Amino acid sequence: MQREKLQSRLGFIMLSAASAIGIGVPLLTMEFSVGRGSQRSPMESFRTLEAPGSKWHLHG
Repeated sequence: MQREKLQSRLGFIMLSAASAIGIGVPLLTMEFSVGRGSQRSPMESFRTLEAPGSKWHLHG
């Protein structure tokens, strides 16, 4: 069984950039909305908005 290979270096760069953007944009949007909702520093924002008993402050 042979492994698939990318045809060019440019293909690898394009694939890596698309993956980073596809993952980064939703996370960036979530970070902005959490910061705007809490009106606090990034470390304090998860502690401010988390529900009692949850562990979201670990992400800060």
